[in-house]
Amino acid sequence: MKGFTYKESIDRLEKEIKNASGGGGGGGTAADVSYDNTSSGLTAGTVQAAIDEIDGSVDTLSGTVNTLSGDVNTLKEGEIYSADETICGKIGNDILYRKVISCGALPNATTKKTAHNITGLKKCYNISAVATATTAGVSIPIPMLLSTSSVANTIMLTIDATDISIITGYDATVYDDTTVILEYTKTAPANNTRTKKK
Repeated sequence: MKGFTYKESIDRLEKEIKNASGGGGGGGTAADVSYDNTSSGLTAGTVQAAIDEIDGSVDTLSGTVNTLSGDVNTLKEGEIYSADETICGKIGNDILYRKVISCGALPNATTKKTAHNITGLKKCYNISAVATATTAGVSIPIPMLLSTSSVANTIMLTIDATDISIITGYDATVYDDTTVILEYTKTAPANNTRTKKK
């Protein structure tokens, strides 16, 4: 409806029904009462058709809301990847957390440390990382072993209580955007952790 909410349109429709019937309970049905749709934006020409049109619109809106609600529930099932710490599941008796950490460019034949800022890290169960050369649009997984088994041709990654360490055996600075995803347990949950469900 143009310029009106559903409640406003229904209120206007009720007033017009009363006006059309003289405010009383006279004979005839809603299908017999003409309806002026000029201000409401409806296409109906009778009161019954107007009611049916509004009812159909409400049903459509309800279906859309249900679809959106389903999408949100799907996201709640552990499929959120965020720089904020989120709960993604459970392993044994421990809550499994997930966090996405940006580590910037890969180093030049050295070790680069990036703080992961995880309080009470107990154990990492999944470590995945990718480095991207944004200009060339090329991405590589980490760890990475090039064509030979020489240490000079490797990119490695380790996690300790405070840092992510990325070790390169050559100049890998062309890969200027590195993302690490960690899934882990903790010795104690953080008070400000965003959970997947309320």
